[in-house]
Amino acid sequence: MRRIRWSIFLLFGGIGALFLFIVLMVQISSSPSFCGSCHVMKPYYESWATSSHNKVLCVECHIPPGLGSEIRKKFEAISMAVQYITKTYGTNPWAEVEDASCLRCHDKRLIEGKVYFKGVIFDHTPHLLRLRRGKKLRCTSCHSQIVQGKHISATESTCFLCHFKDQKPGEGTARCELCHTTPTKVVRAQGVKFNHRDVKRFGMKCSWCHSGSIKGNGDVPKERCLVCHNDPSRLKKYEETNLLHRIHVTDHKVECLNCHLEIQHGALSLKPAGTTCDKCHQSGHNDVRDLYAGIGGKGVRPSPSKMFLTNVTCEGCHFIGDTLKGGLKRANEVSCMACHGPKFLSIYNSWRNALSVALKKVKTGLKTVDGDFTKSPTYKDVLANIGMVEKAKGIHNPTYAMDLLRWSFEQIKAASKDGKLPEWIDIPYETPCEVCHLDVPLKSSSNYKGFSFSHTLHVSRNGIRCSVCHRPHEEREKGEVTRPDLNCVQCHHTKKRSKDCSRCHRTVQREIKLKDGRKFPHGFHAGEDLGLECSNCHKVGAKVSSEVCSDCH
Repeated sequence: MRRIRWSIFLLFGGIGALFLFIVLMVQISSSPSFCGSCHVMKPYYESWATSSHNKVLCVECHIPPGLGSEIRKKFEAISMAVQYITKTYGTNPWAEVEDASCLRCHDKRLIEGKVYFKGVIFDHTPHLLRLRRGKKLRCTSCHSQIVQGKHISATESTCFLCHFKDQKPGEGTARCELCHTTPTKVVRAQGVKFNHRDVKRFGMKCSWCHSGSIKGNGDVPKERCLVCHNDPSRLKKYEETNLLHRIHVTDHKVECLNCHLEIQHGALSLKPAGTTCDKCHQSGHNDVRDLYAGIGGKGVRPSPSKMFLTNVTCEGCHFIGDTLKGGLKRANEVSCMACHGPKFLSIYNSWRNALSVALKKVKTGLKTVDGDFTKSPTYKDVLANIGMVEKAKGIHNPTYAMDLLRWSFEQIKAASKDGKLPEWIDIPYETPCEVCHLDVPLKSSSNYKGFSFSHTLHVSRNGIRCSVCHRPHEEREKGEVTRPDLNCVQCHHTKKRSKDCSRCHRTVQREIKLKDGRKFPHGFHAGEDLGLECSNCHKVGAKVSSEVCSDCH
């Protein structure tokens, strides 16, 4: 009888001990520290500990709601513990998080509408409740641990792959306005300002400037299938993309980049974006493309156009009027004004004017060289530069074109038989102003507050810096380009420079009207009639007083 009692006691005691052991294991296995005790899981545990989910137990996400899921997952956890103890575990942990687990806490995501994520517009509703490009996504399609150290963070590479794979820039799911709003502030790139509000105003396409922001094609190399599969029957389904996406994306969580090559998007390296023009205008084979890129010339260092450096494609300017051979449209000064405003017309005209004059001077000088020079390699380089500027139309990169012509002129001048060449148009110092104002040295006569003014005399011959008279663009107010404290008198009204007043004062030979209404004949007094010097009446730096007139009258 005692033996039976002891047997029953041991039986129930064993069952109780087993139950306690199971309960204990269930509790222990629910602890994040238990998950991190395995060295295979340590990196995932550390990323969880520093994430925004570090107050949420692992089981809250990795076990879906429901009693059946709870029992199944607990059994799997205990099995993992046994495998770890018996050292029969694998080194590639695998876990899937169901949408239901995420929606325990984040159920409002489906109804909150559009939100901003890193400056990008995003809406959870269409991504989770509707098919995206024919595919059913899940929360972990975008929130994953593809980046080591970031636990369940949004993975932008998934967005780029889905939006840009097999899509033309600016079309379909690659439309910029799906994610980006048009910036309202003025931006500066390569020293040039641009107002994005002109994008809608002039109907410009984002791809004209930003086409270089997408890199990669997202293809799936067939050999990547062999990483997981070696069954020939499965490998035959490589072309069945709908089936593969359903199995790998919808039914099971497989990282997109496990199969696809990466697509990058954002501020990538600055280089010309691929365009339809590339079919003909390849680097090294076409003067237009080389001039735009600032390469291929002789005697000068590479100098890419500002437009080139900011990824402006051929279509960014060639969208005017008739369609040319190859499908590209024309470009003219309107192309510049579409982005830079109507004031840029004067800049465009200054480029054309300066390049025209420079090219003419080089060609004129070429006629004065001796016979020996025409047989030299330098002569061939000069001809190459002239041909490049003419064929490529220097307007595609005016500063580089001007550098080529300037160097060519220097070689011609050194080889000239008589050395009597026309003076080169140049600014004798380095200045960023020259990037736009190429024709400043050509302006021999202009008007400033009624006075005759020569940029040629001040800048080209005397080397006076632009900043002496002009204020920087960012300091200008109400269109005022000269400095408010500009005083020409400081330089000109000296005993040394005050003899020839007519160089600045155009009123010397005209009749002027005085403040009291009387007329004064400058020509009679300063001309041959009386032959007075200006200094007889005008003292340097001082106004004329009535006492001066009374000396004679």
